[in-house]
Amino acid sequence: MILDGFREFNRLAAAEGAVLLKNDKEVLPIHNEKTAVFGRAQIDYYKSGAGSGGAVNTIYAVNILDGIRRCPKITEDEDIASWYENVLKTAPNPVQNLWSDNFVDCEPEIDEGMIRTAAKRNEKAVVVIGRLAGESYDIKNKAGGYLLTPNERRLISLVGKYFDKYAVLLNSGNIIDMKWIEEENVPCVMYIWHGGEEGGDAAADVLSGAAEPAGRLTDTIARDYSCYPSSANFAGESEIAYCEDIYVGYRWFETFDKDSVIYPFGFGLSYTSFEIICTLADKKDNIINLDFEVKNTGKYAGREVIQVYIEGKGAALSRPARELAAFAKTATINPGGTQKLTISINTDKTAAFDDTGVTGYKSAWVLEQGVYNIYAGKDVRNSVKVFSYEVAKTIVLEQLSQRMPVCRELERVINNNGKAEHEKITPALNFAGKDKSSFEVAGEYKGSFDEAVRDGKIREFAASLTDDELITLSRGEGMLSPKVTPGVASCFGGVSDELCGRGIPLAATADGPSGIRMDNGETASSMPCGMLLASTWDTDMVERLYEFAGKELVQNKIDMLLGPGMNIHRNPLCGRNFEYFSEDPLLTGMMGAACIRGIDKGGSAGVIKHFACNNKEYNRSALNSEVSERALREIYLRGFEIAVKTSPVLGIMTSYNLINGLHSASNYDLTCEILRNEWGYDGLVMTDWWAKMNYHPEDEGDKTKLGAMISAQNDLYMVVENFKAPVWKDDAHAALKEGKITRDDLLRNAVNILNVLSKLLCFYRKYGFKADTKPKNPKWFEKITQPREYNTIECPIPQGIKQKKPYVYVGVTKVNEKPALRVNTQGQPGDEMKFTVYTEKTDFVRLNLTVKSDASELAQFAVYARVNDKEYPIPFCGTNNSEIQINVEFELSLGYHELILAFANSNAVAATISEIHIHSV
Repeated sequence: MILDGFREFNRLAAAEGAVLLKNDKEVLPIHNEKTAVFGRAQIDYYKSGAGSGGAVNTIYAVNILDGIRRCPKITEDEDIASWYENVLKTAPNPVQNLWSDNFVDCEPEIDEGMIRTAAKRNEKAVVVIGRLAGESYDIKNKAGGYLLTPNERRLISLVGKYFDKYAVLLNSGNIIDMKWIEEENVPCVMYIWHGGEEGGDAAADVLSGAAEPAGRLTDTIARDYSCYPSSANFAGESEIAYCEDIYVGYRWFETFDKDSVIYPFGFGLSYTSFEIICTLADKKDNIINLDFEVKNTGKYAGREVIQVYIEGKGAALSRPARELAAFAKTATINPGGTQKLTISINTDKTAAFDDTGVTGYKSAWVLEQGVYNIYAGKDVRNSVKVFSYEVAKTIVLEQLSQRMPVCRELERVINNNGKAEHEKITPALNFAGKDKSSFEVAGEYKGSFDEAVRDGKIREFAASLTDDELITLSRGEGMLSPKVTPGVASCFGGVSDELCGRGIPLAATADGPSGIRMDNGETASSMPCGMLLASTWDTDMVERLYEFAGKELVQNKIDMLLGPGMNIHRNPLCGRNFEYFSEDPLLTGMMGAACIRGIDKGGSAGVIKHFACNNKEYNRSALNSEVSERALREIYLRGFEIAVKTSPVLGIMTSYNLINGLHSASNYDLTCEILRNEWGYDGLVMTDWWAKMNYHPEDEGDKTKLGAMISAQNDLYMVVENFKAPVWKDDAHAALKEGKITRDDLLRNAVNILNVLSKLLCFYRKYGFKADTKPKNPKWFEKITQPREYNTIECPIPQGIKQKKPYVYVGVTKVNEKPALRVNTQGQPGDEMKFTVYTEKTDFVRLNLTVKSDASELAQFAVYARVNDKEYPIPFCGTNNSEIQINVEFELSLGYHELILAFANSNAVAATISEIHIHSV
């Protein structure tokens, strides 16, 4: 069921994030003018990028052609539209595998005569160019990727030859090469990004002027890919040196290379014009207050973004020419109208991190002695100085210890009076800082989990769990666990009978930032991508949008959304940039925090990811990011820090990659010292799915090294197929026995997990609260369900049921006995296996299957248990030919029931079911 208002708000947000880069000749908006629409992407519209962050099954998705057809202010050329529709019937989009393929040259070659004829009967034209990128691969710096294809270039050139007024729309989640704007003298260009299910209608709204393009760039658009400082060291397959250091995006260009910029960071046009005047600027203690008056000097209503930048000029620390310090967006201002805004900046937030001690304070946040200039305006380039202040003496704001040092020599850029020079950072191994202190607990709590929560005894409850139970608690189950909402990414918490018997609830998690992914085919709402949402520069709107997402999560009994993604756009080729927000950490942090606050208001919780430095998708599980501590602190961790400190973050997902030799999933400095001890984070930390861990930089990463993860206070491994039978045997028990981890380590992680479980809706659902609203001041009720004893099920051959071969009848079974049925049946897609089950009373029945598949854990399957014509999905992943156990529970009334196990019709590799076990629970 679609939530009331969600569809409309998706449309509003998608329009709000459109970024107009050029609008000569007043091409836009289109006012009841006949318009020809060209380009395959008008029909093959990309609502989102690829991979887990975009795999949302929707009831509908409006493409651009349909959006324009429904727009009363645009009369599109049906002859051109019909031509594209007919061509695409015989030449479907070749992008099929959205997990591994890149965009290819598939723009159909339209006859020049058709364009010439269309120009005679239409006043304007629109060309739509599409780009797809996503998880596990990166965009390539070639035609069809970062560059236009020959057919796309030809199309733009021919439309420009015959149309005086035309616009190019870019349906992309990433910025692409834009040299062609000048070379083809294109009069109008606009990024509409990936707009979700309402993207086509939103695009039509902006084209027609029903909505204004109020978006602003969150990345710098340079003249050539080679101009980006990271381009020289992005292509590595095992090591990536972040030599540009803190000089990412506009920090580089505004400091060293202004001439290489086509469109600066923060740039974006409106259909109207604005004047921004700073009417007052003062400083009291450490707070700078700036008063602005924004006047609409044009002829359309619209919104403007005020951007405030700082220029720090200390004596020792190298700093960029501009750093975003604050921003604010106006409400809609009518022509001739004005709005007053006040922006406040805490000067503490303008500090820099000294990782080498050049200021005399190594590993410290400092406000260095010197002059600080404040600039304000419409973008980073078009900003003027509005205030200056001086720091008379270097101030140490926070003295820390060295964390995450480089493990090999790194050469990085520094600023020497506007000239890029280099300095070398020497390696320093620091693995002696692991906290070995005990985890003190005052006794054990033998009651159930809800009672422990009521009594404030979660630590004591954790202490009552056995070592085996603590280790089990550290494993999440999935993908597609049948124990929770079908088709979601995982569940964690009460994954075993023992943990469930102690009252620990099961929490469900689902991808992703653009909407709920349910791989069993259930539908959800598809929101605009992160790049688009950040382009709105409107945190209030993003928070309201994600409140709808939170409510939809509650509706589907999903406790945590695996998003938002918060990595920095270090390089325009990163395939996952569509999920992330910006090249700037402040904008990233504020957008991520808005998403989390919205999900929380809606009743669910969000998981920020990928912590940290997931700035390249190719070979991400083996890629080592070599980056200075300063760049980590100021750029790559900063957004996460803002979200943690300004929003109710309950979950953080670590990344696949290594950082300075250690996998993020087992990086103690990252997940314990910085995240918990410095930032004060008390939520849970989970790995990415099937992540690798290592104990030290010389140790090769492996997904079985659970001990390394536990030691780093990364609480939860995602995922194993089943809590008792992981396909790979992890080393948790061996690590405990050998002293690599201690019981105190297990207890710390368990308490983190249990604390979060007590705050999620799964807890309230389990103990009788209504699932539609999370209580602000919950009343505690007695536990309404008690663990049941396992009962014997008698299942004789039924009388009077017409036989259909092959039928198998399940005999008497008890818990811990051998399953009643060994079938060794290989199920091909579309196969069915039929059984008869008898229950002597109305009861809940658990169906256990022992299965295996030759495919890897990345492959996903679905078997459906059809009981009396009602289907129960039993999804599971490939098992690398190892046996695992999966189960599903359902309620049966007294009597005989037909049970059918149906293998889903798909191209998945066949699976073998070797054992079936049915018992009462």
